[in-house]
Amino acid sequence: MKPIPFSPPDITDLEIQEVVDTLKSGWITTGPKTKMFENKIAEYCKTPKAVCLNSNTAGLELILRILEIGEGDEVIVPAYTYTASASVVNHVGAKIVFVDCKKDSFEMDYDLIEEKITENTKAIIAVDIAGIIANYDKIFEIVKKNKEKFKPSNEIQKKLGRIAVIADAAHSFGAKDKNRISGSIADFTSFSFHAVKNLTTAEGGATTWKSIDGIDNEWLYKQFMLWSLHGQNKDALNKNKAGQWEYDIKIPGYKCNMTDIMASIGLAQLKRYDALLAIRREIISKYNQGFKNMNVQLLDHYNTERQSSGHLYLVRLIGKNEEQRNELINRLAEQGITTNVHYKPLPMMTAYKNLGYDIKDYPNAYKMYENEITLPLHTLLTDGEVEYIIEKVINKVVPSNLIDDKTNILINTSGSFTVGGSFGDSGTTGRKIVCDTYGGMGKVGGGCFSSKDPSKIDRSAAYYARYVAKNIVAHNYADKCEIELSYAIGKSYPISLYINTFGTNKVSEEEIYKYVNNTFNFSVDNIIKELDLQRPIYYPLAAYGHFGRNDIECSWEKVHK
Repeated sequence: MKPIPFSPPDITDLEIQEVVDTLKSGWITTGPKTKMFENKIAEYCKTPKAVCLNSNTAGLELILRILEIGEGDEVIVPAYTYTASASVVNHVGAKIVFVDCKKDSFEMDYDLIEEKITENTKAIIAVDIAGIIANYDKIFEIVKKNKEKFKPSNEIQKKLGRIAVIADAAHSFGAKDKNRISGSIADFTSFSFHAVKNLTTAEGGATTWKSIDGIDNEWLYKQFMLWSLHGQNKDALNKNKAGQWEYDIKIPGYKCNMTDIMASIGLAQLKRYDALLAIRREIISKYNQGFKNMNVQLLDHYNTERQSSGHLYLVRLIGKNEEQRNELINRLAEQGITTNVHYKPLPMMTAYKNLGYDIKDYPNAYKMYENEITLPLHTLLTDGEVEYIIEKVINKVVPSNLIDDKTNILINTSGSFTVGGSFGDSGTTGRKIVCDTYGGMGKVGGGCFSSKDPSKIDRSAAYYARYVAKNIVAHNYADKCEIELSYAIGKSYPISLYINTFGTNKVSEEEIYKYVNNTFNFSVDNIIKELDLQRPIYYPLAAYGHFGRNDIECSWEKVHK
């Protein structure tokens, strides 16, 4: 199997031909292709206008600039995101106000937003992580509830009459929520068309917005143009007209426009985009099936209310820590599989630590990060490569013939094992193990009893297995019986139960299993309680074995059921 990259661009002859056409046209900077691409995006996103730029980051910052958010203002941002969501707030001189994740969620805790709102709050930047649209309905509900705190500082803010809701939709181009498409839900939306995104222009991005009562959309579009072209009131296309060389610099703006070469790639990608989304959905479905019943947390990309753009496949390894996650990443790399992590929370990064932020204030974000791994998800993945990834993550450990729809796979349920030898075990000899069990009659599980208290399952479960087997024989279900139990550390109930009557059963095996399952409780807590194992009986049990004794009272030797 050749190495599997994380997210290569999907470029076909259609994109190449479109770029060649642009190169031959003599117009390669912002021109007719860029304007055409803007119109296509606005049409696709069902918005009045769209403006194409050189990145999502540029789009986010220009939104803040046009809203005139700056020094003394505050902008609420998720702690769990890429730096672009927050760095732009710092660029304009405003204060970044981080919000932690919801417990066991990659989305920010919407209930915490209201606590963070002050009279200085001018905007909330939500993130559509992995291509799933954030809960903007909840955010709008919060900002409308807090309208009385809002103090506008420019005309657009006055017309909004509340905190502006901004979507960092770097991942969500084409995603839908309640039949609304990304780009048309938040007040302002910024997309990324970077090389690894679903739709790429190599670098690039686009910004859309909803109509604001009292604000002319054409005027708003021109504000974005001004800020993206040095504050120049004419773009190259208009300056190039005969006699139209003269221009003015209205503001000290930036240089972050999209070129026609970039737009050419985007125009071709947009023609193919619905098919690309369908491929991503199919891959996600295969991954979901492969991880079914695994001890992992997966994102719900598709349901009756929302449809993801399927940009990233995030897997949370339940019960694992950062070190264990990184170990898996390295193991997969050795198998030629490139993975990633989305994201390392911003309060863990040097730049934000230097601004005074501490990850200890965002515990849920850290918990999501420490065991998250992102698997390859792109439209060049073959069925064989998807199966190979699943095999290396899952099936390498367990043969496929042992897995069905009812299978639960438990991996290292005890967590990291770092202490062994005499520090972690008493080191009692193998001869004592045999003596503790049945003198060689029964199968030996590998642990002696005498050095362990009844909370240790190899002791208490052996007692209970004896108890259940005696009851089966006493009830004339069989003449001979052996009970085999398997427990996983950290799990209260056994993961397997096997009853062997050695062909001596008087009733069907199904009837015996039914009797056992309906009569006995194999949980660790119940075994200790039912057999009264916290009595001071262990000194005499340290010699002469644990079973068949009549010189001391052994609860597991009685027949009760």
